[in-house]
Amino acid sequence: MSYTPKPVKYKVMSVSLIEVTKENWIQCIRLKLAPEQEGLVASNVDSIAESKFELHYVPRAIYNNENVVGFLMYCPEILVFRLKTSDRHAGVCAPRNRQKIVILY
Repeated sequence: MSYTPKPVKYKVMSVSLIEVTKENWIQCIRLKLAPEQEGLVASNVDSIAESKFELHYVPRAIYNNENVVGFLMYCPEILVFRLKTSDRHAGVCAPRNRQKIVILY
């Protein structure tokens, strides 16, 4: 009896980093983390507020097609120091996709 694996279908995800603006900041702060990740990183609202005073901090919304699925903040001198994804969209920023997101910036 031979084993024939089922074909695996991969979703091609279009991921982009977009400036946090008055049009999308609410979507960014409404992103929810998985319960086990809460408290490990600053909230998105705190990060966005911080970026208004620390002008070298650059916040970005992570989009999958037209949906905000995560938040990233970086500093050109430090590189990426905050990367969060919604618990509903964790696959978009799974470890295998994080490198692609970092390369985008």
